[in-house]
Amino acid sequence: MVTENFRGAILMVLSMALFALEDMFIKLMTLGLPYGQVLSMVGAAGFLAFWASILLRRQRFWTRALLHPLVLLRNLCEIVGAIGFTAALALSDLSSTSAILQALPLFIVLGAALFLGEPVGWRRCSAIAVGFAGVLLIVRPGLAAFQPVSLMALAAVVALAVRDLATRRIPPGIRSDQIAGSAFLAILLGGLATWAATGQPAVRPGAAQLANWPGAWWWASAAMCCWWRRPASAMPSPWRPIAMRAWSLR
Repeated sequence: MVTENFRGAILMVLSMALFALEDMFIKLMTLGLPYGQVLSMVGAAGFLAFWASILLRRQRFWTRALLHPLVLLRNLCEIVGAIGFTAALALSDLSSTSAILQALPLFIVLGAALFLGEPVGWRRCSAIAVGFAGVLLIVRPGLAAFQPVSLMALAAVVALAVRDLATRRIPPGIRSDQIAGSAFLAILLGGLATWAATGQPAVRPGAAQLANWPGAWWWASAAMCCWWRRPASAMPSPWRPIAMRAWSLR
């Protein structure tokens, strides 16, 4: 018999695999476009896709439910995580950024224990300590090989961990397509703000960037659909590290 936890784990692993495909297309887009522009393009396409889907079902996208504090916190963390991760992808090599992102399940397990009251034994605490030591070896603070852009990847890890912990506490009455659409809208706004703050000029997308654009937002949308279709009762602490480990091995 397939349990809800097992079904949730399968959907989470599938979601992470789809996010990995999105990362690949975003990396390819940043080779020729400013990362603020890339974020804006991906956010706009994803938002329009979810908005159109909601309209076709004769439902409303904008409701007061989107002003719930946990939804706002989730979208704020989505902005910080997207900006940090995309900037790290654009300014650093993919292998280093992926290695730092392997700390994400550690932050999630630690946050679940501290803020959600989930049980974490001494074995997991030891694994968290060893994992954080590994992150320090990668970031190498204070050494000549230290890359400041690594801090952007670390900021993205912390923000995404808070995002997932906040998602766990969002009331079930708020529709998942609303949350996913609002997340893409947040990415769009964050991308525009980053684009303006960095002062990077607009670049006309070439054929390669336009070809990669649908892949970036489509795989992100598919990943979000898998993520939100997982059973609500599926616990994050036993399965999330497995899913995130599968994502990090891209």
